[in-house]
Amino acid sequence: MTRGTGRNETNNVEKLSFVLGKHGGKILPFIPCDNTPNVYEQGRDLKLVIRADASFSTARLKSHLCKSLGDSTAANFNFSVANVNGSVGQEAYVQRLVHSAYEMWGHSMLKAIVNNVDYEAYGVDTEKSEVVEIEFYNAKSIADQAIGLGSSAVSGAKSFFISFDEMIRPQTEEQKERWGDLGFSRLFSMDGRERYDYVGRPGKGAIGDQIDVIKDRLKELYDLEGEKVQIVLLEDNVRHAKMINWAIEQMDEHGVFEYAEISALSTCFCCASEEERQKVKFNGKPVPILPVSDYKDDVVDVITPRDLMFDGIVIELEGKHTRLPALFMDLEQRMGIKVENQQRFIADVVRANVLFCDTIRNAFDFEPPVSWFIQPEAIEEVTGLSGDMPMKDLMLQIATSLPLPDNSVQAGNDRHISVS
Repeated sequence: MTRGTGRNETNNVEKLSFVLGKHGGKILPFIPCDNTPNVYEQGRDLKLVIRADASFSTARLKSHLCKSLGDSTAANFNFSVANVNGSVGQEAYVQRLVHSAYEMWGHSMLKAIVNNVDYEAYGVDTEKSEVVEIEFYNAKSIADQAIGLGSSAVSGAKSFFISFDEMIRPQTEEQKERWGDLGFSRLFSMDGRERYDYVGRPGKGAIGDQIDVIKDRLKELYDLEGEKVQIVLLEDNVRHAKMINWAIEQMDEHGVFEYAEISALSTCFCCASEEERQKVKFNGKPVPILPVSDYKDDVVDVITPRDLMFDGIVIELEGKHTRLPALFMDLEQRMGIKVENQQRFIADVVRANVLFCDTIRNAFDFEPPVSWFIQPEAIEEVTGLSGDMPMKDLMLQIATSLPLPDNSVQAGNDRHISVS
């Protein structure tokens, strides 16, 4: 989790805000912020910030579903029945249904977090309220804004972008020609309690290999243009200087700055204090930080609910880097869940995960296995169960030792931002 304090100053980007939680004994279930002026006094409540990430988070599941639909007569029959009132392509139908199910699942995750999070760890006075403001940002919109801010920082020259984030992607052919990716993540112990150094993100290769690809491209541009290339770093959220400076040091050690120099760091969100911002340096000088959404006084956390089933925290297993969903790790450390609430939180998450799997089964006549959601090796290691078993069955096995309430998972408010 990323904890910080910040007053929100947001550029023109697609965003919707809600409140969720308890105030004066009343439950606030996804009420749009603009409808709550008399419900509670906004100010020092916890704020959770989320990029709508259904396209990214469910890509693996959708790929497996489309392939299985093509291989199954029964599934194709269900697909045909589902589209009796209108013609739509198979891939588009899968996306539409999965994204809708993911949105309901995501709202359930937020309710679970709000009901069980350790407010005191954020410095929130729970005697007054346990209200959370939820801000949903359209992922593509805010990524495009970050790229645009970066471009504007390089006057009289073309930017070369280096993205640290998998959801910030080039949008034009020109950008693709002047683009590099440096994927790295913090490495954690299997239980999530200890953090180690940064490593190449699973599927991205070693840090040095990634940087060498970037350096070769920068050298080509340097030889072609006859001057050092102006780099703009792209990140999803800046909270501490340490990670950014580590990446800059790695690039320096691999000779990147023989051909380029850093002009700016453009980020979707910034939760860093002014002191911390000044610590991000290149050649001894602070790097200009350009946030699309800037937080300065609010208690804020940028979160990724997908880590509870569709993604996870980076760990090392048998010499390889992979991901383990946070559900199987220390929930206080990785999700900020209050110790005495953790069993209830797990029950809430398991129930929502089961409901999601049931939605997929009912729509496509498939029981999606664990391996359709995430690389299963780490889950197999900690549970002793096969990654080929249905995800629902895995969740139900977890639930056997937990008191699962009978109440069903509720969908979010009708007014919502697209999760695409």
